[in-house]
Amino acid sequence: MNEVLELRQRISELETLETERKQIEEEFARNTKQVEVLYHVAQTVSQTLNLEELLDSALEKVLEVMDIEAGGILLLAEQTNELVLRAHRGLSAEFVQGVKGLRVGESFAGQVAQSGKPLLVKNLSNDPKLTRMVAKREGLQSLAAIPVMAKERILGVMSVVSYGYREFSDREVRMLSIIANQIGMAIGNAQLYQHALELASTDGLTGLYNRRYQMEQIEREFAHAQRSEAPLSLIMIDLDGLKEINDCFGHHGGDAALKELGRIIKGNTRASDIAARWAGDEFMLLTPEADSSSARRIAERIRSQVEQCLIKIDGQEVGMTISVGIASYPAHALGVSELLQEADEAMYNAKRGGKNQLSVFSA
Repeated sequence: MNEVLELRQRISELETLETERKQIEEEFARNTKQVEVLYHVAQTVSQTLNLEELLDSALEKVLEVMDIEAGGILLLAEQTNELVLRAHRGLSAEFVQGVKGLRVGESFAGQVAQSGKPLLVKNLSNDPKLTRMVAKREGLQSLAAIPVMAKERILGVMSVVSYGYREFSDREVRMLSIIANQIGMAIGNAQLYQHALELASTDGLTGLYNRRYQMEQIEREFAHAQRSEAPLSLIMIDLDGLKEINDCFGHHGGDAALKELGRIIKGNTRASDIAARWAGDEFMLLTPEADSSSARRIAERIRSQVEQCLIKIDGQEVGMTISVGIASYPAHALGVSELLQEADEAMYNAKRGGKNQLSVFSA
């Protein structure tokens, strides 16, 4: 009898050891996966300044290692104090539409953006605060939301959500926090890089692109126009009488006129157009997939608005006019240099013709 009891005890001990061994193996596997995802995110952070690529890659790995269905990364738009969904997976189009314009303080992600602290919710469907986020129709059950921060500044929120009941462990929350910090540092680097690019490619007075950047875009868009057999037009704009404004009011008066002209040009560009300050009082608008007739309509809107505009300089209202030249590919030119030369020539034809008018290149 004692031998049977000893045998049973031995079997029980072996079963316990086997259970512990499996638990250790499972724990090791979880740790290994977490180390792998942290390494992958860190590697992505160090290799790219492309924000969309970074966020999408990090989110994909997070969902994979946590074996969870859906998630998203929202970044804070400081001008509007809204959270913008920049990366998402596993969410319906209706849900994505429902979180547009989410303000800080609204819903769970908004609370995290406001407090800077993680938030875990086991049962979303019964919480009235998620009515705006259509969680009930989406069928979401559990959520973990972690602030994305850099240098103690809240940049956004990373959320993972489950369609089934889920309790998030302390280990998972720590991993999410580490990844959120990595993303925060990467966002800071990407923003610095983007700001440096903007400084290098924009005109400090008008905020439009500068000549160097515009020249790069002309080369690129011209090559695209040739490949796609689409038209491309250049609109050259010269501010009439800048010297007189400078002589009368000083350079601050001339700067005011140039800034206002830049504002009007920018306000009349399509999404595909590229506006630049080409030289001192010369501006250029690059209009892809626009022939000379389409470019003329754009240019006439600008000319008309400038003619009607009155700017205040030292308490006086001052009017402005512009002379505009237009040249197009392939109607007028078959190369970049030729296109630039003919747009410039058309602009000077407009000035010679009496200013405050448009001129389309004619051979």
